[in-house]
Amino acid sequence: MKQYLKAEFDLCKKNRGNFILSIFLLFVYCLLLLFSGVAGMKYAAFISMLGFIIVILFVIPWYFSPAAFFQNRKKVCITMEQMVLMLGESKRTFVKIRILLCVLHCLAMMGMIAVMQIPAYLIAGEQYSLLVFETEVLAVLGFSLLAMSILFLCSGRRLIIGLPFWSGLCGGIAGSILGDVQEFTNADDVLNLYIGVAIIGCIVFVFSVLYRYFKTVCEERRGLPKKQIAGEE
Repeated sequence: MKQYLKAEFDLCKKNRGNFILSIFLLFVYCLLLLFSGVAGMKYAAFISMLGFIIVILFVIPWYFSPAAFFQNRKKVCITMEQMVLMLGESKRTFVKIRILLCVLHCLAMMGMIAVMQIPAYLIAGEQYSLLVFETEVLAVLGFSLLAMSILFLCSGRRLIIGLPFWSGLCGGIAGSILGDVQEFTNADDVLNLYIGVAIIGCIVFVFSVLYRYFKTVCEERRGLPKKQIAGEE
């Protein structure tokens, strides 16, 4: 798997525009995290919307290659899945790498949020509360997992349409929940709300991963040709 991961990373690096935007937004998010201890839980919940968007932006290059061509005056984008399957990678290996990457991206974001709590604590002083940190982690984790579930429920060309639609839907849900958060006066109510979001996100993500993995296993056992699998959508 290490060999395939290295090869995919070389392809992934060609999406430079996406990485530049992701790194810029990550820098902005880090700056916003500095003041989360002073601004409180509602502020933390608000900026967490940017956090889960950043996670998705970092994952996208692993699904969409920079390769594209025009067919009948229509631009056709080649997905990373189509490309690596044609290069000899098995579909099961592709899915395993995506599971690993999604988990690592979430863990990396959680680690970054944890590190930023040190300067946030120094700025806030006695005003700082661990509830803010917990809210940030749960909100980003919950919506990131919920949004990434579409990456396993859809594949191939369907993902080109499904990802923007599902990400927009998750963003709408996050905005709606944020509107409810503004009416809360108890910090524990805010935390409990995002605990529920995190639990739902985990359940949906695990279900989507299991669905895709067992679907892939069944396809390989039936011996479907790679070209058929890659272009079935």
